[in-house]
Amino acid sequence: MPDLPWSARAAGLALAMALLLSPPAARGAEGTGPYLYTDSSGSTRMVQTLDEVPAEHRARARALGASKSKVEYQPRVTTVTPERLERARARAREAAARVPERRPDAVLFYTASSCGYCDLTRGYLDEQGIPFEERSIDDPAIQQELVRKIGKPWVPMVEHGHRRVIGWDPAGIDALGL
Repeated sequence: MPDLPWSARAAGLALAMALLLSPPAARGAEGTGPYLYTDSSGSTRMVQTLDEVPAEHRARARALGASKSKVEYQPRVTTVTPERLERARARAREAAARVPERRPDAVLFYTASSCGYCDLTRGYLDEQGIPFEERSIDDPAIQQELVRKIGKPWVPMVEHGHRRVIGWDPAGIDALGL
């Protein structure tokens, strides 16, 4: 944007706001000026008529107040056939098969490959001699499992039974009594 005095920038902003806030009838019918386009230097320009837009930029010029899409919302109607239902059930069974079975007394440790606090938590569990089963949320099925449990893919998370410790919290891990 060229370095214009404050008064010129304020006047341009005031004109743009007046045009945007004016009723559509005052601006003309949809598809008529004023127009916005981006010039070769990347600056956004506003002109009153499409003829003022350089030929190479006319295809991308947009009238102020014009909607980007003239297509009205149509709700998508799908029919659930027995075949579609069976395919969805098969996908759900495949996803469940990718999630390993859990022993009731197991300590689950949810982690991510790029998580420094996960490394601290892993080191603490090892240091305390607590056996754990590590599950990485880098696998989408494991991430979905964690989201089902706590609503978000927050790591690190240590889980034992129905008790959970989220985040780097050695005192919380000690409170699990492992």
